[in-house]
Amino acid sequence: MRVFNAPYRILALASAASVFTLTAAAQVDTVLPEDDESAPEAERVSPEGASYPDGEGGEVYFPIGEASFADTVTEFVPGQPDATRVSARTPSGALGAPDYDENADTGYVTLGCGGVLIAQFDDNVIVNVDGPDLYVYEIGETEEPMRLSISTDGEEFVDIGEIGGGVTGVELEDHIENTEAYRYVRLQDAGEACEPSWPGADIDAIGAIGSGQRLLLESAVLFDFNEATLREEAVDALRSVNAAIEEQDSARVIIEGYTDASGDANYNMDLSRRRADAVRARLEEISDRDQDTFVSVGRGETRPVAPNDSSQGAAQNRRVEILILTP
Repeated sequence: MRVFNAPYRILALASAASVFTLTAAAQVDTVLPEDDESAPEAERVSPEGASYPDGEGGEVYFPIGEASFADTVTEFVPGQPDATRVSARTPSGALGAPDYDENADTGYVTLGCGGVLIAQFDDNVIVNVDGPDLYVYEIGETEEPMRLSISTDGEEFVDIGEIGGGVTGVELEDHIENTEAYRYVRLQDAGEACEPSWPGADIDAIGAIGSGQRLLLESAVLFDFNEATLREEAVDALRSVNAAIEEQDSARVIIEGYTDASGDANYNMDLSRRRADAVRARLEEISDRDQDTFVSVGRGETRPVAPNDSSQGAAQNRRVEILILTP
């Protein structure tokens, strides 16, 4: 792990992850085959860039502005002692772009001594890029260290190590897999600065540098039940996927196959791998990109997006996800 410390409010370049869905039924945000004239166009909103002070009189430009930063707090366990100010106990203070207001003393959350915060990225991802991959913005006169971990699913975390306070950029190359896109960050106060007024680290923002576009394809669009051979109708759907890939000057594409939880787990893992391989092979035929652009991975019944105890939920879990990652 390489750590880069900087004065407060230095921001790092980041890019958003858009989510588009290819399903059997037409929806407002659905990407359907290009030859379906009745299908609505997908709404692709390009986030606007923004410049932020760098803490030294200059500015740093973010091509996608606020979309670079964590969106949701999934868990917050305040440490003891906790913050004395009520305004510093609100975990949403760690979300969005850096907005600490020194005069109003708002725009941050105090972890408390040994406290834990888990934040999720909804519209971007953490991936390995050149230089720092993640920035944590910790405020206050005292720089308070934290333990940093990241996760793909919010359950199993990869320990990155201890990072310093202030604004810290972290290079994750030695810790993450190139076939993964991480969406969760866990920060745990190191318990080294537990003064009564502001015990523990004070988090203003968490920003990811990598860019990603996420496309969801329901298996019903691509495959017959329990099969790994692409349906004829799947070609048009994959041409839409390829068009999204071709929009990027350079990209790395991860194709992930998933199943529901019915049947044998080992069989489901193999089926998901064969389906991901089939999608990868067809995209390699369609695309003008080098074959090493594409990586396929089977994940079986892991990481469900819906409960498996209903037919609708199980159908949602039978899917192929495509991550288009750009530097």
